[in-house]
Amino acid sequence: MTSFFVCPVCGASFVRDDRIYRCENGHCFDRSRFGYVNFLQSQRSSKKRHGDDKAMVTARRDFLNAGFYRPLCERIASLAAQDVSGPVRLLDAGCGEGYYTDFVRQTLAKTAPPKTAGVDISKDALRFAAKRSGDIEYAVASVFKLPVQTGSVDLLLNLFAPVCESEFLRVLKKGGRMVRAFPDQDHLLGLKQAVYETVRVDEIASVAQNGFAVLEHCRLSYELRLQNQTDIMNLFHMTPYYYKTSRENQQKLNGVQTLCTPVAFHIVLFQKI
Repeated sequence: MTSFFVCPVCGASFVRDDRIYRCENGHCFDRSRFGYVNFLQSQRSSKKRHGDDKAMVTARRDFLNAGFYRPLCERIASLAAQDVSGPVRLLDAGCGEGYYTDFVRQTLAKTAPPKTAGVDISKDALRFAAKRSGDIEYAVASVFKLPVQTGSVDLLLNLFAPVCESEFLRVLKKGGRMVRAFPDQDHLLGLKQAVYETVRVDEIASVAQNGFAVLEHCRLSYELRLQNQTDIMNLFHMTPYYYKTSRENQQKLNGVQTLCTPVAFHIVLFQKI
């Protein structure tokens, strides 16, 4: 079976079976028992672990599975499916646990099953992603060096993940599309007010992307009401705030059973110029 991915060593196409990715130049990579292949060459990095850790991705998986961001997921999928009339090659660059990846794949499959792949630098996240859907190829890899053939992708997702314009432009076909999502200023304001004495307003990412035209830009916001400690702590643990917060501030949510906070997002549909 021909893989979505190409060899990170030489760039040649892969043929894969259940366990091995092999290119024509003899480079081989094993598919782990957890369902993903690791293309990240850790020996070139001083870090032994990459990306979000198990506690963070577990909290995010449980929070997303509870449906709290379902309106966002539906809006992303709606933009992704816009004007799609046949089978596409879909890549999620920074896919995390695969929640959005699989939802978009299922939405597109109503027209024609897409060939789908996702990359992330977190092994822990990809364990959950591969378990969620066996119809998607997943690889441990960086969005700054995608193991994907130049000009081979019809649709790229980049959702709350690092951006690499040059790589996204490289892998997308001419006229290919990208859906990006990132937080707005009011996002999780209620959570931050419950934790911090002084709330800092986060800088908003620029909508403009070099080499892309904006086809559609929308803002989605709604009030999130959490009714138990588990959901509240899952939300806190899945954000960077928990890991950048003092132990004293971390404990402010202990025992809290209700939390209201706005969630606010920008979702943008781009087209490669």
